[in-house]
Amino acid sequence: MSVVNLEVVYTACKNAYTRLHNDESACDPIDGFKEIKYEFDEKTHHGAVSYYNDNTKELIVAHRGSVTLKDWLDTDVRIALRAKQTPADLAAIDYTHRLINELRQKRQPISKIYLVGHSKAGHEAQVGAVNLIKGIPYTCITLNAPGINPKIKNPDVEYNHINIRVTTKLRGDIVSLAGGKPLGHTLNLQLGEGLFACHTMDSVKKAMEKHKDLAQMPVDELIKATRVNMNLNVKQPETPKKEMDYTKNTHNMSNLTVNKTEPNEHEVTAPRNKGRFKF
Repeated sequence: MSVVNLEVVYTACKNAYTRLHNDESACDPIDGFKEIKYEFDEKTHHGAVSYYNDNTKELIVAHRGSVTLKDWLDTDVRIALRAKQTPADLAAIDYTHRLINELRQKRQPISKIYLVGHSKAGHEAQVGAVNLIKGIPYTCITLNAPGINPKIKNPDVEYNHINIRVTTKLRGDIVSLAGGKPLGHTLNLQLGEGLFACHTMDSVKKAMEKHKDLAQMPVDELIKATRVNMNLNVKQPETPKKEMDYTKNTHNMSNLTVNKTEPNEHEVTAPRNKGRFKF
């Protein structure tokens, strides 16, 4: 059984930010997984870190969200203008394909690949899923990520993707509305009455802390639940259980309370590391 849940996805995305300016020792460990490849592309500023589980043969590819000026002034602008593929997307595809080939050369099987990312990185994960090498099972999980240009999607394919979108009573994460529609489904997670507590990684973390049951559910089960309109019961810390109402494509979670957050240490510009592949 897969051990990949939202907590694992969050940690991998967080580590993708951390690895930009630190070595592996500064990252949070992921139980059962080891880091096998980190890379920063000087031309596009795409960054990603990957993890492999020797027991389950699962592979996690975590792309990094916007940090550098090039991210904000080039890649993010292209996404907002609904580019089919940004240069960073192409670098992400190349990174993933090279990683898969390196694993094959080392006779390391892949039972499933998880493509994950927060914000801009979620766009790279979705485009990567569309362009993934055929025959490899995959799941794409994104956090507050923009959608993608519909022209690159196959309308006859139901993609195995879910975007976790944080909202408040006053507004929702606007980044998730950029770029086009999501590759698969969107899960709206309402936090509370704060105005600017939507987009950061801290907001995702606080939401998971409030909803341990949801955060520890295998992501593949979560996606299946959304596809069949299955009702989920999510415990709230200070209120009785509330049955969730799921619709076909957009799913609303229970109310949460969270304090206003500021950008965290993983979303600031810092010196960069290039990294390497290892086992």
